[in-house]
Amino acid sequence: MGALFLMDSVADGTLDRMTGSAAGQVSVITAFALYAVGFVLIRRMSRIDV
Repeated sequence: MGALFLMDSVADGTLDRMTGSAAGQVSVITAFALYAVGFVLIRRMSRIDV
């Protein structure tokens, strides 16, 4: 999420261009979903039992 806002602040209109079409919206949603899945999997695999 922060990367999107950073890209938008560096080059104005980047976020509008990415989310302006259906393909862009699907890509952004897919990227967020994959990021969340990766985060959960890494937390599960790296859990330390004490």
